[in-house]
Amino acid sequence: MNLLQEAKALEPQLIQWRRALHQMPEIGLNLPKTSAYVQEQLKGMGIPFQLYGHGSAIVATVGQGERVIALRADMDALAVPEETGLPYASKNGNMHACGHDGHTTMLLGAAQLLKAHEGELKGTVKLFFQHGEEICEGAPEMIQEGALTDHHVQCMYALHGQPNTQYPSGTVLVSDGNMMASADFFDIRVKGKGCHGAMPESGVDPVVIAAQVIQAIQTMMAREISSQESAVLSLCSLRSRTADEEQYQKVYNVIPNCVEIAGTLRTLNSDVQQYILARMEEIVTGICSTARATGELKVKHVAPVLHNPKANAQELYESACKVLGEDQVVYCNKPSMGSEDAAYFLQEVPGNYFNLVSYAPIDGAVHPLHNSKFCLDEHALHHGVAVLVQGAMDWLEKGE
Repeated sequence: MNLLQEAKALEPQLIQWRRALHQMPEIGLNLPKTSAYVQEQLKGMGIPFQLYGHGSAIVATVGQGERVIALRADMDALAVPEETGLPYASKNGNMHACGHDGHTTMLLGAAQLLKAHEGELKGTVKLFFQHGEEICEGAPEMIQEGALTDHHVQCMYALHGQPNTQYPSGTVLVSDGNMMASADFFDIRVKGKGCHGAMPESGVDPVVIAAQVIQAIQTMMAREISSQESAVLSLCSLRSRTADEEQYQKVYNVIPNCVEIAGTLRTLNSDVQQYILARMEEIVTGICSTARATGELKVKHVAPVLHNPKANAQELYESACKVLGEDQVVYCNKPSMGSEDAAYFLQEVPGNYFNLVSYAPIDGAVHPLHNSKFCLDEHALHHGVAVLVQGAMDWLEKGE
């Protein structure tokens, strides 16, 4: 059995699936067209499935037995208008700018190969087609609805495409430890007292106070967090309001009532994460109180740190080498400060989240994820299919 050759033989079908999915990008938790398309393909393969996430998420089953591994792919897109100029480009204002169309395609390919080898499986493979990854709400919703416990999942592998031009397209990157950062979104509100721009003494200027808050927070990050730690705090939005319900408008002679700041915190260490959030609260309330304003910090915890246990990483590395050869697999312990809601699954069951290098130039350049001109390499997709199938079969085999 040569799984790589079998996966390569699927390439015309993989490309067809990927291009169909690419033209129907849907965002968030509601993916009616995408889910219906995947369900149709699974029915054609004779693979049973159950629905989660109000019908948008799917868990399919191949094989049988008490030993259970799950393979996961995300299906949602981004609210990014596509500018690739490809003949199959999306035209609905959304775009698969993070390659989830490729992830879904590779899991469909894995489903087809696993079904073909169902009699050889030493257990059960669950195929998780997940919604809402870009908002980090899909995995928690599936867990809450019982997707892991209903199916007795004991291990999970998840694959993401990566336009990393340091490596040839088709290379697999495996890592262990804390691989991706936790994510928090935060809102800071500085409430002062609006007044005439020519008479600032008659009010409390939240613009100046907000500037002090911003500087103090960034100073805290630079001077209180060790350079040995990985932590990023970005202030991504700043706007003023002359009244609570007013939409932003530029006014040259009015000091506003309040200023709102929004941003994100990413860390690879939960202790550092908690320290920074506590210090932010102290800075916001302390500076605002001193300046006769009020300050409020609201935090939304978006995703935990994604951790790859070393034993699972080594198993997947060996499986990838078996099917691709050692020259196309890299053990690459370079954490990312991006975040991923597969971390919720990997908090519940051990497994591995790994990357497939995949990129194709548009207008003579390779564009990053979340870019309106991002394009993956369709001819690398069969590598991902082969590794997913080999990894699942090897993991089940070791349970004997």
